[in-house]
Amino acid sequence: MIASESKYNMYFFKRTGKIISLFWAVLFFIQSNSILFVSYDTNIKRYIYLISIVLASISLIMTMSLYFVNQQNILPEIVLIFFLICSCAAMYIGTVLNGGKFEFNTFYTYFVLLIVFILWSKYLQSVEMNNYLLVIFRKLVTVYAGVSLIMWLVCSVLKIIQPTSSIFISWGSIHPVPVYLHLYAQSQEPITFLGFEAIRNTGMFAEAPMYSFVLSIALLVHSFVEKKMNCFTILLMITIITTASTTGTLVVLLVLFIRLSELMIRSKYRNMLVPITVTLLVSGFILLVTVVILKILQSDGSVSVRMDDFNAGYITWMQHPLFGIGLFNDGPLISNMNPARWPYLGHVGNVGFSSGFMKILAGGGLIFTIIFLICPVMINFLISIRRKNMFWGVSVGLVMIISISLVQNLYLFIFLIGWMWSNFINPKNGGN
Repeated sequence: MIASESKYNMYFFKRTGKIISLFWAVLFFIQSNSILFVSYDTNIKRYIYLISIVLASISLIMTMSLYFVNQQNILPEIVLIFFLICSCAAMYIGTVLNGGKFEFNTFYTYFVLLIVFILWSKYLQSVEMNNYLLVIFRKLVTVYAGVSLIMWLVCSVLKIIQPTSSIFISWGSIHPVPVYLHLYAQSQEPITFLGFEAIRNTGMFAEAPMYSFVLSIALLVHSFVEKKMNCFTILLMITIITTASTTGTLVVLLVLFIRLSELMIRSKYRNMLVPITVTLLVSGFILLVTVVILKILQSDGSVSVRMDDFNAGYITWMQHPLFGIGLFNDGPLISNMNPARWPYLGHVGNVGFSSGFMKILAGGGLIFTIIFLICPVMINFLISIRRKNMFWGVSVGLVMIISISLVQNLYLFIFLIGWMWSNFINPKNGGN
């Protein structure tokens, strides 16, 4: 009787875990600055926010119920939550000391959701569904990658299909974006690269780098969590390349270098293949670095916007090293930027920030950055090496992404941080 009841409980928790994880995966996709999320004339952001609160509440209830049924030891979670409270307190102090307002949305995103994602990851591990949410998200993104690749070729490159509707988005400015069959949106103008005009694959996102971020996370999960190299890997890589994102291309090179090096080392022809593979990958990396340098330097040799962001972030952090200035207090950051970027009469300016890491460091200070970002990334890397799995690749890829992309407030990024913390408190998570 007890065994039968235990089996039923496990079935219930597994089924519920799958349903909730699917909803989270869809939410991650939409909230990663899709055109739906940044649309101007709708209340989508408010709905997404409310849906996330409902999902977070259900996730917490299910996790606590599972802990009660299994009588699990929750001491590791309590200790970890204590440290997260310290990071949240540091962020609050930095915000208040610099005259900012500590809003509930900040507290919810960087503290409440992080705890929910840590506990939910532990929940999935407890019901033998390790990394299920990441895998289901990867599958969702892979399916859409195939759709967007076809739509990009047919609509943007060959121009066989004309826009069927449009949507106004609030991204930089309020402007209309052409939409094709409710499946694809051309949200950016063509770019000129090496003398050629190209249209970036933006999927259904506000800009190509945002779509590249979602694709890159899917590629990292497929390569290092699922540990697979197949046609889906190629599909994700090709789609990333069509976004023409420097960050995405770096992630592709990272995955190729690590996985091909691993395959070559295991091959009986490794003495011949390893030098060839390394030469090709290094050549590709040098080419990419050359392109990046050319993009960074303007025609007059001045420092680019991206380099100026690192400089402004560093100066701001040194002025408030421990507690920062508040994650949404951009005034000090802007004041430390190149004055040529400031808006004035007749000049729109460019005061948008581009480095998530420097934003976290300057906004949250050293205490928050260490607990929120550095600790989980480094711990996941070291534990992965000790457990002999490839989760460390996710850490490396995430550091690469957050260094040159502004994604730190996206739910998907917060989940990855929570997932890394859960791997630390759960010694059994070695893979799927």
